[in-house]
Amino acid sequence: MATLAADLESRLIIDCDSSSISSSDASSQSAGQSVSQAYRSYSGSRTAAQPYKQHAVTSPVTPAAYKQHTVTSPVTPAAYKQPISDRNEVERKKCEERLIQLLTELIQTERKYVQDLDETCRLYLPLAGGDYKKKTKSLERRRKPSSRRKSSVSSMGPDLEGLEVIKQPSVQEVRQMLGNIEALRDYHHRVMLPKLEGAVIAGDSQAIRCLFKGEQTKISMLYGRYCINKTRSSLIVEEYMPYFALLQHKRDLLLRVDAELIKPIQRITRYHMFLSSLSKTAKELGLREAAQDFSIALECILEAAHHTNTMMWIGRMEECPLELASQGQLLKEGRITSKLIKERRKSFPGLMYKTSPGVPSYLLLFQQSLILCRELSPVENNSDPRLVYNTHISVNQIRVRDTCAEDTSTFEVQRVEGVKGLYVKNIQEGAIARVTCSDEKEKNEWVSAINTEVKILRSMAKSLTNTYLGIM
Repeated sequence: MATLAADLESRLIIDCDSSSISSSDASSQSAGQSVSQAYRSYSGSRTAAQPYKQHAVTSPVTPAAYKQHTVTSPVTPAAYKQPISDRNEVERKKCEERLIQLLTELIQTERKYVQDLDETCRLYLPLAGGDYKKKTKSLERRRKPSSRRKSSVSSMGPDLEGLEVIKQPSVQEVRQMLGNIEALRDYHHRVMLPKLEGAVIAGDSQAIRCLFKGEQTKISMLYGRYCINKTRSSLIVEEYMPYFALLQHKRDLLLRVDAELIKPIQRITRYHMFLSSLSKTAKELGLREAAQDFSIALECILEAAHHTNTMMWIGRMEECPLELASQGQLLKEGRITSKLIKERRKSFPGLMYKTSPGVPSYLLLFQQSLILCRELSPVENNSDPRLVYNTHISVNQIRVRDTCAEDTSTFEVQRVEGVKGLYVKNIQEGAIARVTCSDEKEKNEWVSAINTEVKILRSMAKSLTNTYLGIM
């Protein structure tokens, strides 16, 4: 086992020298200094009941990479109580080597992923009027009017001369294409990479479990926002592909822009593959607590992956006039039956056309708006249903009536007095639509979620108003 520890240490130190991120270099050097001690302590005194402690994160792992390490007969804790044959000893060493290989690749691929994100930001953020070296700011704060277009990109450097003769994306379009990739880069550089390296150095499988469990909400939020914007990003890349292809040629880039932008979407899947393999290998070695830690981390990643897949599906919504990535976090979504209030139909001709009584619909609650969609059958078999935009209302305009006649599974969405609609102006307050859920419990969940978000927004508005009046 001492040989395996020395091998892992040498891999981490060699990989550390190639890192382009300064803080990653420092963390890697620290890993090289103490990882040997952590793994030697495991080989000397660990019992089957003690957790195996190590961790790391990064690039894709293919099944073919582990065929040479396939275990024909898993080693169980009971096997250690019996005399170990030469064959079992060889198989155990293979499992130990595979475990260390997985952890090593996890760290190496995480470092490579951070480098790739940084390189993408370095190459394309200047086209969006940003500086990849500056501290990351919110995209909304830095967003400029879309009418301000780059008349020429030749000022960005001599390697871009001649691109002005090709149709170019605007600053706003480049920002929409990149989404929140800058925030992903900073998050992995400052949070995920250092903590993963620290988990391996400490030799503590619980650290990996705590990392993924504690960061699950943040991972879901960041990657969910990136995925919901993917459809819009792909359309921009397709429209301006001649421009980006020439840019790739002039800068002698290995990958196209769409290949760079797909990497964040692949990242969640690769975490899944690593954690699944780590859990399986630890179980084969009889490290039950470590296997459980890796399994819990895997469950957190699977939940985040489910959320990002949902956001990707929502991002493909048809006929939607909203920029979905700017609507805030998705708080709740589900299938319902919508019905427009009869006396309000003349005031809402668009709704009357799109939401006839009792239509099966899909309801989405974001931090900024409540969106009602129709759910249509997929064009192809074995694909997700299609979402077609119906209408939406800002959360700060909503009032919910949770009782409708004697129907305990229906609630009514109303527009508050004095607030103008987005498409129909000067509408008085009143009922807009009735939403029927599958049961009373689901209705109560929807009402509670909507009312909670309404209270948060109104509290924030009141606080800002008081602050403004205090300044005046």
